[in-house]
Amino acid sequence: MLTIFQDLPILTAAIQIKANILLTGDFRHFGPLFGRRIKGVRILTPADFLGSHEST
Repeated sequence: MLTIFQDLPILTAAIQIKANILLTGDFRHFGPLFGRRIKGVRILTPADFLGSHEST
């Protein structure tokens, strides 16, 4: 899952506070998880988040 254990507290905190979305630009460590949901937390890049919330 996460390649570096130091990133695990970030995801764990998001899960514990029952966040819906975790925004990160950390492609190196979170890249394989982008667009996925882990225990209810959807992991997105800021660009993907903004793109999905644009007014058309």
